Amino acid sequence: IQHRGMEIKMPHPIAPHDISLVGSPLHFSDTPVSYRACPPTLGENTQDVLSSFLNLTPADLADLRAKKII
Repeated sequence: IQHRGMEIKMPHPIAPHDISLVGSPLHFSDTPVSYRACPPTLGENTQDVLSSFLNLTPADLADLRAKKII
């Protein structure tokens, strides 16, 4: 990873320092890869995923939260 120049460092909201991550193995001279966001924390995107991919409504999500499923 280091030899191929794939190690990247990014700030993370729960880490005191930048974290090391594995970057893309693809390197294009005209269109370099950009890294916009660090990995999500546990459960950070749960509501977005459930509503986007499963079409759950806010009421559905509230019901799942009340039942301690999410």
